[in-house]
Amino acid sequence: MNICFFTHIYPSRAGDYKGVFVHDIAAALVRRGHAVHVVTPRRPGGPARETRDGVHVTRYRFLGWARGTQLAELNGYPPLVLGTLVVGGLWRLWRVARREHCALIHAFWIVPGGFCAALVGLLTNRPVVATAGGSDLNTFARRRLLAPLVRWTLRRIGHMIAVGSELRRIAVEHGLPADRCSVIPWILQLEAAAEPEADRAPLHPGPPGKRLLYVGNLIAPKRVDTIIRALALTLREHPDARLVLVGDGPLREKLADLATAHEVAHAVVFAGAQPHERIVDYLRQADLFVHCSDNEGLPVAISEALMMGLPVVASHVGSIPDLIREGETGYTVAPDDHAGFARHLCAILDDDALRRELSRQARAFALGYLAPDAVVERIEQVYADLL
Repeated sequence: MNICFFTHIYPSRAGDYKGVFVHDIAAALVRRGHAVHVVTPRRPGGPARETRDGVHVTRYRFLGWARGTQLAELNGYPPLVLGTLVVGGLWRLWRVARREHCALIHAFWIVPGGFCAALVGLLTNRPVVATAGGSDLNTFARRRLLAPLVRWTLRRIGHMIAVGSELRRIAVEHGLPADRCSVIPWILQLEAAAEPEADRAPLHPGPPGKRLLYVGNLIAPKRVDTIIRALALTLREHPDARLVLVGDGPLREKLADLATAHEVAHAVVFAGAQPHERIVDYLRQADLFVHCSDNEGLPVAISEALMMGLPVVASHVGSIPDLIREGETGYTVAPDDHAGFARHLCAILDDDALRRELSRQARAFALGYLAPDAVVERIEQVYADLL
């Protein structure tokens, strides 16, 4: 089957982590005999056309495309730039879908991807599948000016894939019939990498200690400030604990100042942005994974941590409860409850037997719920039902 993907987030080069889960789905479909053609905006460092892992990628320019390194943050773009992003995407998607004789279009994120795909689907008489990833429904569906666009898109697409149950609930609230929505998580490719007895030599110099790991952007919605405040309380009982922050963003300096103000700067490592293969090393060497956010879809970072057998303490928002089974794979608390975070961190660090059991159950859960073959088979079934 010829399939056309449309997404505003996609890796610009090998080792780029942005949108890697979309590429993983495309590559998995190629391995199962499908032809996948991806249409995505061009970012600095990304060629106009390439074939990687059998996936054919076409990138288009738009007004202000040189700022595309932060394309994941659509809120940072003025309306004119977003307009050219959409218009350019419509034109290129229409051309690729027709030229490659694609049987269907699979868009990622309801806005802008699903909207563009729905229009092209109407023009070319092709069925459309759209995956809701988080911000599209958690944020845009609640905005007065964008909510009608979201509702229009949900009415026009043939089927929606929600990566988490909370996103499915929001979509149904906005008028999507429940029988036209499936909950299918992001695909992961970390099974072979998860070695329980792997080398745990530290990646950064400093005294040994329990390693708490965060992977993600250093931006306001991610609430890394809550994690740092929780660390300050945790160090009272576990002075050897160390927090490693993998990722970068505009709040890095403010977070460093916050760590200094709480007298925990010695226990915080700002590792910066890392290529995906390097993140696996950080996951392998951690004892616990922490994640805090004001809203989420289904965080890939948490999924990968579970696949690596890490207990997780995270905020109880979005579809995170789909991944965190309380007391089995980890614990959840409110995103501003740093004391609650600290209590759970200390409870796990206090009890090695508990940590090992959480680790075992995290790995077992991930191998079942997030198994790549099972995820791709469910996506293929969605395609088959539409054709």
